[in-house]
Amino acid sequence: MSTPKEKDLAEAKDRHSAKQEEQRKAVRRQVRAGLSDAAIARVLRMGKATVKQLRTELGLPKNSGRRE
Repeated sequence: MSTPKEKDLAEAKDRHSAKQEEQRKAVRRQVRAGLSDAAIARVLRMGKATVKQLRTELGLPKNSGRRE
């Protein structure tokens, strides 16, 4: 049987991983739209370092996007 503290910790970890997944989806969307790291950071209100880290984690190229 888990204690209330362990349950709170598990819930916090779940929330954190859900937030990270949402951030990854948002960064992926913005990279596909052709935005630079700085522009993505402004739009999503995160640091440029965070955007760069997520982009490299996802294996997305820098400043990529649709070229028509």
